[in-house]
Amino acid sequence: MDYKELKKSLAPWKPVYALEFALPRRFRRVAKTVLFPLSLIVLAAATAAFFSLLPVAYGKLAGLCLIFFSLWLVFFLLDCFYYSYYFKRSKEAGRFAFELALIIFGSPRNDVTYGFFSSNLGQEILWRCGIDRKSQVNFLANRKAMLSENQFKLSKNRSVFNAYLRGLWGSDAEFKDFILTHYVTEEEFLGAGTWTASIMFDALKLKRWWDKENLLKTDSLGRDWSYGMSYSLMKYARPLRMSGSIVDEGYHAEEAKLLDVVLARSREANALLVGEDGVGKMEVLEELHRLIQKGESSDVLKGKQFWVFEISLLSAATSDGQIFERELIKVLKESERAGNIIFVIPNLSVFLNTGNSYGISTLSLLTPFLSSSEMQIVGISSTDEYQRLLEPLGDIKQHFEKLTVQPVDENILVKMLESEVIHLENQVGITISYPAVSEAVVAAKRYFVNKPVADATIDLLVESVAKAKKDKDLIVDKEDVLSAVKSKTGIPTGEVKKDEKDRLLNLETLLQERIVGQSEAVSMVSNAIRRARSGIGNPLRPAGSFLFLGPTGVGKTETAKALGEIFFGETSKMLRLDMSEYNAPDSLNRLIGSFETNTPGTLVTLLRENPYGVLLLDEFEKTDSRVLDLFLQVIDEGIFSDMRGEKVSARNVIIVATSNAASDIIFRYLESGKDLSAVHDTVIDEIINRGIFKPELLNRFDGVVLFHPLDEKALREVSSRLLSHLIKRLKEKGVTLKISDSLISFLTKKGMDPKFGARPLNRVIQETVEQAIAKKMISGEISSGSEIELTENDLGQT
Repeated sequence: MDYKELKKSLAPWKPVYALEFALPRRFRRVAKTVLFPLSLIVLAAATAAFFSLLPVAYGKLAGLCLIFFSLWLVFFLLDCFYYSYYFKRSKEAGRFAFELALIIFGSPRNDVTYGFFSSNLGQEILWRCGIDRKSQVNFLANRKAMLSENQFKLSKNRSVFNAYLRGLWGSDAEFKDFILTHYVTEEEFLGAGTWTASIMFDALKLKRWWDKENLLKTDSLGRDWSYGMSYSLMKYARPLRMSGSIVDEGYHAEEAKLLDVVLARSREANALLVGEDGVGKMEVLEELHRLIQKGESSDVLKGKQFWVFEISLLSAATSDGQIFERELIKVLKESERAGNIIFVIPNLSVFLNTGNSYGISTLSLLTPFLSSSEMQIVGISSTDEYQRLLEPLGDIKQHFEKLTVQPVDENILVKMLESEVIHLENQVGITISYPAVSEAVVAAKRYFVNKPVADATIDLLVESVAKAKKDKDLIVDKEDVLSAVKSKTGIPTGEVKKDEKDRLLNLETLLQERIVGQSEAVSMVSNAIRRARSGIGNPLRPAGSFLFLGPTGVGKTETAKALGEIFFGETSKMLRLDMSEYNAPDSLNRLIGSFETNTPGTLVTLLRENPYGVLLLDEFEKTDSRVLDLFLQVIDEGIFSDMRGEKVSARNVIIVATSNAASDIIFRYLESGKDLSAVHDTVIDEIINRGIFKPELLNRFDGVVLFHPLDEKALREVSSRLLSHLIKRLKEKGVTLKISDSLISFLTKKGMDPKFGARPLNRVIQETVEQAIAKKMISGEISSGSEIELTENDLGQT
């Protein structure tokens, strides 16, 4: 389909476009608003004149009333005509055909882009992208070329409206660059377009009062008279609350149809909806409720109502087990007798455990009603609670049909949140841009894994709106959302500021000031930090994960410490676990917590209190095999569950595991003159053959780095750096220490140990240099203002 064919497919909407051109909707609305009350006022005056209460001729006022009312009626009928076309669809034009027709027929032949900018919908889409009217006007005034109808390339798409937006993006390079300069991607532009059109479409849907869907919303007289009443149910339950979403329905259509089939059975028509928190389990019920209202469900379900049972209300109203049991049975019997109740238990495990706390088997009380042909029962459970608490109960599988509710993707979740966003906007009078909502969904999934995505998204938007209102902004954009993430988590997000930019670009240099001779490790870690901070890394994995292999004292731990101090700004950002302490059978529980003792896990506490930094796993090879399996999941997915089944995120930390496991292998190859980089894979294969680490664990790491032993040149550098720390401390006391080449050589020779690397150097400096200076200071040879240069003789006397 080209542009001309598109125009032709929209021809049926030309009459209503002509109406809109001659008498715009805004004018008609004002006219109706004025004419109707005017008609009533004149009618009241005419009535008064009829009874001689006003000294005015009755006939003139009556005639004037008829004129005003007739004019109002004309505008009313014109609106009915307008709305009948507005919601008209065709196979070719699809949804939003009317709004698209207004844009197309309002576009000059030689300037298609101008038609988009001049239309109400086009302006709303751009505003929803966070682009203000002034920027729009400036673009139109300063562009160099115009897009004609012949140049417009219509892309293939199921939605004609989407195809038009894609065609505009792909055909007009200046327009595309204009959108991109406002940090809006193509997908965000298309999403904003569909979202805005949907808002306008569904907000006007109520105007079409004669539509079947609107008429069905009005309860028919006596619909429920044939069913019984359930007073106890009304006391402890509530009707299913519809979310009021004004976006397209049907995001859980497949699950709703499956639920319809299960609930239509003649016996044991019970379902258990299982899924992660926030995937929309209640929305499946809402979707089926819509099908029932529209008359599109199974005949058995027509006239049925969803009632959500609140076990907390029953528990609060009962003081002992006998009352609890009596009231629960009464609720269930009345629901069964009513005949039109679908009984919803929002958290089945809590429902069952509440009865158990009274010493009552709630499942036993429920079982007779699970076989009833007069009522259906729908239970809801999270995946974790189903696996831990419900699946082991054989009766659950026997009486409930398990239906898994799959999570929706980010684009659909954004659309599902539309009504919440509109409600929030109406409360504060600030627009939330589509890119901001999209960014909030991504951030919620990445940074708040222990909350339902929808809830975390709304929380972020509420905080972003509050800040925008305080700053007197008119629109919430991506940066506002990222700022809210930073304030909630302390994790830097959003635009990279100058200081941080300098650190990121010079990270290798800064790290090499602390780390001697391990350029491969420094380069790998620096690249991981830059990927994570730029946002191009995998958001569903840790920011980086590395296994450092090599002998003691070569800089493995120091690399992690340096990273914590230099990039993250403080040593507290380096979280350390000595994995040799976690080699017992209870090690896994000590890390993730124990459900039996209600003890929180060490790893859980560390990551929840410090979600951003470096996690150092020292002596990784010495830990228990089940702990290694835990970290296989952590490194692969960036999340794990604690003892309560609540998610814990490791997606914003860099995981550094250190191990001496390959030391003998590394020494062997170096002694034979081999280059470590050339035998890297061979070393890894030997580690796997020895059974130290599983290949699947090693493959999960972003990098396995071999740290080579420090040669004499590297040890001299380490000696020099360690002495520089001593020089700083002495300077505070007014003493200057001169470092000679002979002093460096003496320390390097005395502290050189291939098995322990640079680790003995600290001890050597303490026992020789520091001890010699301490004696001289106590004896009075050195005082404030002194300059000292130690000889080998001075060091030999210590």
